Amino acid sequence: MLKPEWVTWQDIKECMIKAHEPLRKKGVVMQNQTMSVDEFEKAYQNAMCFVALKDKEVVGMCSCKIAKVNMWWHKGEVIYTFGDAIIPEFRGTDVYLGLQKIRLDYIKQSGVRILFFNTEENNKLVQKLNMKKGAKCVKFYASPKTWYYSVVMARWLDGCPYSDRYCNFRFYISKFLVKTLWKPGRVIRFLPLRNADFQKIYDHYQLCSDMISVEDYCKKMDVNYYRFIKWRKRHSKS
Repeated sequence: MLKPEWVTWQDIKECMIKAHEPLRKKGVVMQNQTMSVDEFEKAYQNAMCFVALKDKEVVGMCSCKIAKVNMWWHKGEVIYTFGDAIIPEFRGTDVYLGLQKIRLDYIKQSGVRILFFNTEENNKLVQKLNMKKGAKCVKFYASPKTWYYSVVMARWLDGCPYSDRYCNFRFYISKFLVKTLWKPGRVIRFLPLRNADFQKIYDHYQLCSDMISVEDYCKKMDVNYYRFIKWRKRHSKS
C-alpha cells in the first residue's frame, strides 16, 4: 500500500536497517543506513513510497519518483526507483513481488515509459530478476557517498531501443574505465590515499566493524591493510 500517514520515517529507517543487515556482514553499508530520520524524509520528498505491513510493522518497502537524465541511453524524464528493502524474515515470500507490482502499476499510470535504478555490483539476484523483465545494465560507477561499486539498470516499458550487444558494450566500457580510475568511494586509484580518504574509510568501517574483520574489509576496499592499521593507531591517539 501507499505509505499511510501514521507510518513514520523512523519506521521506514528501521525497516531499511533490518533489511540491509546481511550486507554489513560483507562490509557493504548502504548510504541510507547512515542517514538521519530528517535526511530520510528529505530524500523521499516528492516520491511515492509503498510499504508492506504486518501488525503495523513495516516489513518491506519500495519507492519511486520522476527525475530527468541526460545519458546515452535516454535524455528526458524517467522514473527513478529506489529504497527497495525487505527484512530477512520475509524474503522468499510474495512481499517483494507485491511491492514491485504496486509500484509498476503507479509507473504505468504516470505516463513515463522508462525507469532506472542503482544496485550494488555484487547484487546479482536483483540484476538477474530485473533482466528477466527486460532491464539492461547501462552504466557502472563509483559514488563518493558509498564504498562499493554500483550498477545502473534501465528498463523500457515499451521495449529497449538498443541491441543487447550495444548495451553490453557501453556498460563494460564504463566498468573498465571506472575500475581503472577509481577505487570504491571514488578514490583516485593512482594517487596515495590522503588523510581525508583514510578518515572516510575509518568512519565507514566503524559501521560494520562488528561484522567483518579489518583485514577482510581492507581487501574489499582495495586499501593497504598495514597502512590503514598504522593510520588507525595514530588516529586513536589523537
